[in-house]
Formats: sequence, C-alpha cells, structure tokens
Amino acid sequence: MSLLHLHPDEPPARRVERHALVRAHNQTVVLDTFLRGVALSRVDVAEATGLSRPTVNVIVDQLERLGLLVRIGSRTGSVGRSAAVYRVNRLAGVVAAVVISEQQIRASLSDLDGVVVAQREIAKPGRGQLLRSVAELVIGLEVEIGVAPQSVRATIVSSPGAQDPLTGRLSLTENVPELSGVRLAAELSSLLAQEVVADMDVYLAAVGEHRFGCAQEVDTLGLLWVSGGIGFGMLVDGTPVRGAHGSAGEVGYLPLGTDPFASSSRRRGSLEEAAAAAGIRAATRRLRNEYPTQLNLRPSASDVLDAAGEGDPLGCAVVDEEAKLLAMTIFSVCVTLDPAAIVLGGDLGSHPVLRTPIERYLNELSPFPIDLRSSALGNEAVLLGAQAVGHDLLINRLLNSVAV
Repeated sequence: MSLLHLHPDEPPARRVERHALVRAHNQTVVLDTFLRGVALSRVDVAEATGLSRPTVNVIVDQLERLGLLVRIGSRTGSVGRSAAVYRVNRLAGVVAAVVISEQQIRASLSDLDGVVVAQREIAKPGRGQLLRSVAELVIGLEVEIGVAPQSVRATIVSSPGAQDPLTGRLSLTENVPELSGVRLAAELSSLLAQEVVADMDVYLAAVGEHRFGCAQEVDTLGLLWVSGGIGFGMLVDGTPVRGAHGSAGEVGYLPLGTDPFASSSRRRGSLEEAAAAAGIRAATRRLRNEYPTQLNLRPSASDVLDAAGEGDPLGCAVVDEEAKLLAMTIFSVCVTLDPAAIVLGGDLGSHPVLRTPIERYLNELSPFPIDLRSSALGNEAVLLGAQAVGHDLLINRLLNSVAV
C-alpha cells in the first residue's frame, strides 16, 4: 500500500478531511502489515511501512485497544533495550464456512491466519429443519471455541442450485429439494443475526482447487463436478463466473445422454440423468445382461467405478459410456469458454478410473490440447473454497473497519 501525505497549502476544512483520510489509510497500512507478518515490533512496522515512529506508536496503541493486535512478548535490541512484539489477534475475526449437500451439513470456523479452529458435520435433517440446523451448528462451534458471535465477521454458505442475483432465491436444487425457492443468505442471516453470503458449491470447489489444489498456477479454469448431480464452475482471473441469472455452469442440462425433451430432463437435466450417480446405476442395470460381472444387483455408483478399476467387464463398459459423455461435456465447455485447465472433481468425477478414457475421447474430439487434471482436494474442495472466500472477505472488512 502507498502512503498518503498532508499538503500544507490546503484550506482548513479540506485539510481536516484529508487528515482523517491519511489517518485511516495509515491505520489500514499498519494492520495490513501485521496481517502479512508473523510477529513485529513497532520498529519493524515503521521500517516496513515508511511511517514515522510516533505515527506507528499511535496506530499500534489504537489497534491494541480495538483487540486487533496482542502483545506476545519482547525482543532485546542491540543497545540493550527491549521492544514489545505484537501480532494479530487471530480470533479478532473468525470465518464461518458451511457446506450443505445431499446427505450432510459441514461447518468450520477459521481464524485470521486461515487456520481451522473448529469443525463439525451432521446428517442433513428432515424437511423444515435444515436452516435451523445450520444456524445451531454454527452457533455451537462459536460456543465451542469461546468466541462472541460478533467475532464471526464473515459467513459463507455453500449449496447446490442456482441463486438468483436479484431475489437471492435458489432454484435447480433437485438434489436438496428443501432449498427450492429458499432465500438462503437472507433467511440464514436472520437466524444467525449476522450477514451471510451464499454461493453455489461448484463455484467454491473451483476456488478451492485454485487456491490450494491442482490448479494453483492458472487463473482461468473450469471444474467439472460429478457426484449425485453434475455442475461446472468456471473461474476467470480467479473469480467465479455466475452468469446473469446465477446459473452459469449448469451443464447437467446439456442435451446429452438422454432425451432432453423428456419431463425428467427438464427437472434434472438430460446429462445429469445419464451421467450423475443415478445415471451410472441405471447404465449398470441396462448393460448387466451384456457383460459378465462380480457386482451385486444394487451397486452404488462408486462400486461400479471401483469394479472397473479392477477390470470388471460390466464396470468397464459403464465407465466407457460415462467417459464419453463427460468428454463431450468438457469439449463443449472448452470450445465455448477456452479455460486453461479443466479439473475433474466430486467423488465420482475425480475417481482415477475415469481420467484416462476421458482423455482418450477428448483426443478424438478436440483439434487442440485440453489440460485435464484430477482434483487434489476431493470433497474437501467446497469447504476449503468457502473458507478462502470467507477469509478474503474477513480481511477486507477488518481493513475497512480501521479506515472509518
């Protein structure tokens, strides 16, 4: 951050206004320096920022009174004097991250350093109890680590479905029908008595892979998520692309795999009908009489992929169909959006048995190379992405809070 300076020839009123601006800016510079460092003395801060020692002394005292800095000890200087050493109070701001999925709710609290200080998951409750259970889970974590509710300065909640940017209502939530039409951010904010930011799970998964996973060196990437549903998260310059109606990436509705005009396709999407977990199970039933197999009569989608990895003929046939559908999906996205890399995510999409046949079909389809990668984070990608987005929001709010 650059420093602001006062101009002696300014009119008095303008000078007062500018003085306040300079003071706020300098407070932000000092706090930002502590957020970047580990443990710093006042001399360290003055050297790092170029601010005068008296200015640094005043600001450090202010930040300590606000509870944003804590003194952690002292350091002996070269002339024998000891200097107080400070660091950011890691619990002065806490991020709550929540992931709502088909089977469970996961929540975590992380501190200013991005370290998770509490985490818990519960089974998804029955209809009518979902949002209350989310709120109780977050509040329970706050009590567990002993932070006041006002310390949770950023709450990010992830769910399937598209969020209308104007109304905040969710749609396309077939896998969690309790969320259909719900204003997730507003209703959860009311229960928690704090601001909540809601986002689509696949967008946050893409952020997670970009920040911590297999795509850290590229800023424009796509993540194809295959699990109980199918979704696609696109990042451009590291930022999710949500679209005019909040439904960018709903590739489950691509007209692939099943009849796109069938009523079931309108509800779930023809590609999702064919290639998500239920589609894999349906393909297994359809092909069972054509191939020998060791699979039981009602295998899960993961069982089928595992069997293919062990060479089971039926499992291999199903995987071949699945890989072809996913390759066509990826190719459709790549010729439209041209991401630098595509990440295969979700418990099914990231299964190791899928990548090689998908790459084979992509080589047949595409006139240009496609950088295909398997998720490094698995199902953790969504929660990690939510934590990263929340941490960014937390830092911005803290910096803004000392600049007012």
